Amino acid sequence: MVKRGGIPWQSKGCWTCKKRRIKVGANKGYFCNQCDQGKPECNRCMKRGIQCLGYEKHGIFVHYAAAAGADGNPESSGSVGPIPRAQYFSSMNPVASGPMFRQQFISEYLQGYFPTKMAVSDVDMWHYLLQGFAGLPNKTEMLDKTLSAITCLYIGKARQDDRMSKHGLQLYNGAIRHMSSMISRDVFSEDIVYTAVLFQEIEPLQNQANIGPITKSSYCPNGLGSWLAHINGLNTIMKHYHQRTVNNPLIGPIYQRYQKLRMIQSSSARGLLPDEYKFLTETTDGTPFCELLGIFAELSPIVTKLQSIDPSDYDACQDLLQHCLRTKKRFFVWYVNHRLADGITTDPPGEFLSSDTPDAERLFGTPLSFRNFDYILLHLHYWAGPCLLYPSIFHAKKLVYAHPKSNIPADILKKALDPLQNEEYLEASQCADEICRTMRYCTRDNMKVAGYHMTMFPLCAASQIYTNFENLEKFSWCIKIVESAASRGHETANYIVDISWHTWRIKNQCGPMTSVALREIVPERVSGKRHEKILDATEEA
Repeated sequence: MVKRGGIPWQSKGCWTCKKRRIKVGANKGYFCNQCDQGKPECNRCMKRGIQCLGYEKHGIFVHYAAAAGADGNPESSGSVGPIPRAQYFSSMNPVASGPMFRQQFISEYLQGYFPTKMAVSDVDMWHYLLQGFAGLPNKTEMLDKTLSAITCLYIGKARQDDRMSKHGLQLYNGAIRHMSSMISRDVFSEDIVYTAVLFQEIEPLQNQANIGPITKSSYCPNGLGSWLAHINGLNTIMKHYHQRTVNNPLIGPIYQRYQKLRMIQSSSARGLLPDEYKFLTETTDGTPFCELLGIFAELSPIVTKLQSIDPSDYDACQDLLQHCLRTKKRFFVWYVNHRLADGITTDPPGEFLSSDTPDAERLFGTPLSFRNFDYILLHLHYWAGPCLLYPSIFHAKKLVYAHPKSNIPADILKKALDPLQNEEYLEASQCADEICRTMRYCTRDNMKVAGYHMTMFPLCAASQIYTNFENLEKFSWCIKIVESAASRGHETANYIVDISWHTWRIKNQCGPMTSVALREIVPERVSGKRHEKILDATEEA
């Protein structure tokens, strides 16, 4: 008998009729025993009072581990069949899913996290790097586990699937152990750098919901502690393995734009170590964004001098003020040279509305639109720069004008020392308003989680300006945007809200202040088993 090829025939009836082996056809009478393919429920099921299961195929993510017998053969371990429900929930051991499933999870992450039809960006490297990591032909088990972990954590939160979130955490902890082992044995691979990048991106996705005992044992109670530890860890890894790393299309962007941005975000360009400052200012890949991050680094020595300066040393105060004004000019010259104003438009895009963003035209003016994704990021970080710099200019002017050698008239001195009348603070307020005018574009529904993710750093800089102005209405508006980010899956946004209110209370007690860095607020000693593993791996590097 000749075997015929082709795809086996499948019934197109509803799932209920398929199970009962009912044929498909026109249902002309009550007693006609056929499925008429009616949607959403077929008429046969409705007439007989039977629940119609419909026509959709529902996939279920199942965690399982094939137990091997004494001879190493999984089939010899006993009968293979469905796992009892009680045993199913108590034995969800992490296993490496098949390549096809991993690719599907990564595709779902890309579609759910990033804007629709997002082009390759020269500024935000996360989309480019993730696609590059997923496409590597020979990944280590460590990198493979980390890729699976970040997708499981995101999808688990998006679907409210606690089992998948727990599985992602198990993979995450396993990848940390792999990295610690490789570093302790001095086994180098570019995958160590790639995995450290993924660790940084996993932390903002951590879910504090009820996902079992793993959360209690490994969750960092200080919110941002593990994220900051991963940033420091990657800095150490990059420094330690720099001579052994070969520049390639993934390593280059990590060493330049990606990690430099994370360093600025975590520190607000305050308290940079000498090697961090040198890395930010002396190395560049020639892109406008890398140049901008180098200007951000100049804020660190300014704040350091401001904290240690002798107010009676008039020359030192003058030098500090001139340093501030030179940095301010560098921001402005950078903006003009790269013609960034050409990328702004007030014409609304086709999908301008967002379900979460409150209307703010009365507070900030007409919302802004942009020609492409890179223009958004460049403008947001450009406006964030003066917001972080202007408080330092205000304090430097205060030191110079208040010195007896300055001979400033009393009325001018009073105006210069009042934040509500000071020229720098008024300019900073305008920059903060420009950031907020961008929010409605960045938080459109089709910008998804990435739209909120890229606004956190500039929005925090703007909220600090409104804190110094004691403008509660604008400050509260910024906090609402951050809270919306938390509802979209950006878990660290909840902690940023706490930090923002913390700085607001400090302002009411102590008066105007300089910018606040995340690494300064998080206590040095952080509990949590996962954080301890991160620090162990960092110290071994």
